[in-house]
Amino acid sequence: MTKQLWLGVGVLVGGLLMFGTLWLTKKPTAEKAATPPENTIGFVEIPITDTVASKAFYEALFNVRLAPRVVDSLNMYFFPMNPLGYGSAAALVYGHTYQPSKQGAVVYFTVKNIDSTVQKALQIGATLNYPITQVDGTMKVAELIDVAGNRIGLQQP
Repeated sequence: MTKQLWLGVGVLVGGLLMFGTLWLTKKPTAEKAATPPENTIGFVEIPITDTVASKAFYEALFNVRLAPRVVDSLNMYFFPMNPLGYGSAAALVYGHTYQPSKQGAVVYFTVKNIDSTVQKALQIGATLNYPITQVDGTMKVAELIDVAGNRIGLQQP
């Protein structure tokens, strides 16, 4: 073979290798990339049976004031919320169809210091359901049973 033919074959093979590498490592285009949902959970209702005890528990645990409101004849106590912020809003709800439970979905509250929050919760009437555990090296989680009997979670990023 001549020198030009070998050079042409080399360029062709090199081009195919480069195209194959680019094809295998190609990232999805903007229109094909998955878009994360925004605030998938819109609102959380936490069932309670003793409004005084539950309101006092959550106000003390998170150092917040829950705002009382009657909505559709239900006594509700709203956590502070920012409708334009990330995450979900929540309220304690007292009503005949609302029953506290250890089964079902678990609401996780984000806290700055999970160790002190768990200790505070235990001091004001919660019981430990799942100890503080490091998850994937990125966050700590724990589960409590609140004063109404609900299983709730805590997470520290």
